[in-house]
Amino acid sequence: MSPEELVRIVDLRETCRSGAARALRVSSGLSLQNVADATAGCVTTLWRWETGDRQPLASEAALRYADLLESLAARHRPKRRKEVAPH
Repeated sequence: MSPEELVRIVDLRETCRSGAARALRVSSGLSLQNVADATAGCVTTLWRWETGDRQPLASEAALRYADLLESLAARHRPKRRKEVAPH
């Protein structure tokens, strides 16, 4: 695992610990099963990560979960409005 991937795991752990991972998943309308299917993870493992019962380990499944959360977060960011020049 590369140093960059390890940093992503650390970030994922904080996202899970803070409750932001679950909030993002729920606000996106995704079930634990949806996420497990997309990341080749296990529903129980994802639930444990989201509740803080366990920390994501440095694994391919954790990196795929981080990818998904990053994509969902990008969709939820407010879009910048074009500046209109004053008349």
